[in-house]
Amino acid sequence: MEDKKIGWTKIVVIGVMCMAQSFPYYLVNSTVPTIFRAEGLELESFWAFSLLTIPAWAKILWAPYVDSYGWRKFGRRKSWILVCTILGAFSVMTLATVPPSPATLAPVIGVLLVHMIIMQTQDIAVDAYTLENLKTHERGIGASVKVIFETIGEAAALGGLMYIFTTVTFGAANGWVPMAIAAGILLMLFTTPVLIRPEPPMAADIAARRAAGDRPRISKFIRRNDTPFIAGLLFVGGFINFMLPALLGVLLVDKNFTLLEVGSILAVVTPIGLPLGAIESGTLATKIGLRWK
Repeated sequence: MEDKKIGWTKIVVIGVMCMAQSFPYYLVNSTVPTIFRAEGLELESFWAFSLLTIPAWAKILWAPYVDSYGWRKFGRRKSWILVCTILGAFSVMTLATVPPSPATLAPVIGVLLVHMIIMQTQDIAVDAYTLENLKTHERGIGASVKVIFETIGEAAALGGLMYIFTTVTFGAANGWVPMAIAAGILLMLFTTPVLIRPEPPMAADIAARRAAGDRPRISKFIRRNDTPFIAGLLFVGGFINFMLPALLGVLLVDKNFTLLEVGSILAVVTPIGLPLGAIESGTLATKIGLRWK
C-alpha cells in the first residue's frame, strides 16, 4: 500500500526555491518597466519589453535537452539549477552597470533577455525537480504551497525591491545598483536549501526507458491527446502572468503615484487572490484528482 504521508520538509524546500525565482522575475516583468516609465520612457517604446517573454514560450525547444542530461553525481536537476542560479544572479546583477533611462533601453533589454533565457532554463529543471520529488498524493498540496511561497516572493519583490530603489542610495546614484544586487543575492540565498538537499534517484520506469534510448522529444508532446488542453492552459496562464504585472505599475505611474507608492500598492493588491486560489485548487486536486475519470 502506498504511503500517504506528506513530506512537508521537501514541499517547503521546493516552495522556497520557487520563491527565489520570484525576485528576479518580478524585477524584470514589473519593477523595471515601471521605473523606465517614471524615467520618461514613452509608451510607444514599451513593445521592447515584450521581447523578454520570448524565452518563456520558446524554452520548449531546449527543454528536452535539459531534461535528458545532467550531472548525476550531484543531481541531474540540481546541476542545472545550480549553474542557472549562479548565471542568473550574475546576469541580473549586471543590470547595475546600465542605469535606467530611455537612452539605455536597448542595453537593458539585452541584459534582461540573456537573464530570462538563463532563468527559463532553470525553470525547466525546477519543474522537473518538483514533479520527481512529489508523490501523486502530494502534488495538490505541493502546488498550493508552491503558489503561496511564490506569492510571498512576489510581494517582497514588488514592494521590497521598489523600496530599495527609492530609499537606498549608492554614492550619488539612486537605488538601481543595490536593487539589482539584492535581486541576485535573494535568488542565490533562497535556492540554497534545494541545492543542499539530496536529490532522489530517477524513477525505475524512467531510468529503464532512458537506458533503452527513449528520450524526451517535442514531437511526442505534440502527438499527445491532452496537448491542446495543456497548451491552452499554459497560454492563458502565461498571458495573465506576463501582461498584468508589466502594465499595472506603468498605469499607476501615469496616475501620478510615486514609485514607493506603486511598490506598496502592488505588493499588497496583486498577491491577494493567489493564496486563496492556491488553497482551493490544491484541495480540489487532492480530493477530485487531476483529470476526470
